[in-house]
Amino acid sequence: MMTKRWMYHVQITPDQVHDGDTIEDVSVVLCGYDWKGEEQEIWPNLYLTEDGLVCRFSLRLYGIDAPEMHPHHVTSEGVVRTQRSLNKEKKLAEKSRQGLIDYLAKYDNTIYIQDAFDGKYAGRFVSAIFVKASNGTLLSVADYMCCKGFARPYFGGKKESWA
Repeated sequence: MMTKRWMYHVQITPDQVHDGDTIEDVSVVLCGYDWKGEEQEIWPNLYLTEDGLVCRFSLRLYGIDAPEMHPHHVTSEGVVRTQRSLNKEKKLAEKSRQGLIDYLAKYDNTIYIQDAFDGKYAGRFVSAIFVKASNGTLLSVADYMCCKGFARPYFGGKKESWA
């Protein structure tokens, strides 16, 4: 039996890109209708808006890890990181973020979200994310980020240090 797959396309702005693997404040219209009232949050991350019923969330790219804009000061082994190490990761994170912004801009900042699922943190989903080439082919954003060195493959477990 084949699993049903779904996909939404969403327009984003560069300021929504938090780092090389996270896009914040993504809005997906689940059901469009003419709502005349003020925007209301009716459930966590679920809103009634002028566009209809909208889900808003942060989105992490499935299958990759990118450097953090706000790196952890202590490693998973409990070792305190040096300021030099933190600065190096932040610099890499800025390059990774800009790499994602530039790549999405080539495709009019339209992303295709496929098979999102709940992430480790509340309000954040994890999903395969694609852009659409002019010939209609869907291109993996995660593959691009890894090929350009802006991210590494990651499917859980211990993460390698960026610094």
